[in-house]
Amino acid sequence: MIKILHIIDDLGSGGRERQLVELLKALDGDGRFLSNVLVMSKKMHYKQMVPSDTSVFVLERKRKKDLGFFIRLYRFIQKQGPDVVHTWSSMAAVYAAPLTRLLKVIFINGMVRSAHENMSITDERRVRGLLTIPLSDLVVSNTRAGLKAYRVPPKKGICIPNGFDPNRLGSLERKNSIRSKLGIWTNHVVGMVASFSDNKDYDAFINAAIHVLENRRDVTFLAIGEGKNRKKIMKKVKGKHADRILFTGRIRDVESVVNTFDIGVLLTNFHNHGEGISNSIMEYMANGKPVIATDYGGNREIVSHGQNGYLVKNNALGSTAFYIQKIIENQELAKQMGKNGRRTIETKFTMKKMLGNYKALYMGIRHKENYPKF
Repeated sequence: MIKILHIIDDLGSGGRERQLVELLKALDGDGRFLSNVLVMSKKMHYKQMVPSDTSVFVLERKRKKDLGFFIRLYRFIQKQGPDVVHTWSSMAAVYAAPLTRLLKVIFINGMVRSAHENMSITDERRVRGLLTIPLSDLVVSNTRAGLKAYRVPPKKGICIPNGFDPNRLGSLERKNSIRSKLGIWTNHVVGMVASFSDNKDYDAFINAAIHVLENRRDVTFLAIGEGKNRKKIMKKVKGKHADRILFTGRIRDVESVVNTFDIGVLLTNFHNHGEGISNSIMEYMANGKPVIATDYGGNREIVSHGQNGYLVKNNALGSTAFYIQKIIENQELAKQMGKNGRRTIETKFTMKKMLGNYKALYMGIRHKENYPKF
């Protein structure tokens, strides 16, 4: 039996946390593995979804730079005696990397979740990579672009793309009900599901929305999410467009809302962020929706330009607005792109495939076999 200790900042409502929980469920039903989880804060959105046989421990950092945490974590790992330590965030990697060397425990570094191509040498993400990647037995990323961005040596780098669970689409609320709740009265809906953070380009999304609405009144634009920039972005929408550019806040049943879309959009602030395999894009495609996304990072590994959506360079206003109108005005194109997107998820980005790849990874690294290449 392989004993795995997963370390993560928190069990909040993000994509990596959801994927960890799904992995824990799969490992729980496989007698070859025993998993425990160490969480570095008390944020526990997904705790109830963790299998009952998987222990969840909390070891809080007392401050942002908590040197004493190294000692507490060393003692914890020593007591647990895992065969493998798998970290899921950059700070978890910073703390665990030197300790696994001291304790002679196999270390899988899962910090590479984005693919920003132009990180400076002083960029915090790059610094954490420089500190931890040399001490890692393997580095797991959800994109090839991420491995390249962090300059991971080929012998250490493994790409395991995110997976989508089709069961999430099993009980969608009716479209008419969602439209009524949100106050949508137009024929068409274009949405973006993302945090209002510096990493996402809601400015470009709203500018494209206003541009389209200057030419037609039959489209509603949904901005779904929360974050520090939300109020600032909302101020851009005034007067005649306010009833067709809606800010929903965070929505729990986001799949049902995505199901009302005609087009799913994800625009990234490419100056400081590159997407990995975006959970929002997977949700759009699984629901059979064409995608418009920034031509950068991991988006290129899931969006095929002209096949299941369009990639826009530099989030150009004209290109984004043009492709929105092109898809809306050509329903056969929209339908075919939607089918192609769903096929992309069903063949390349399934949860079953992701879980199988992780199991193969653990078996290979534990038994010193040739590491699998996915």
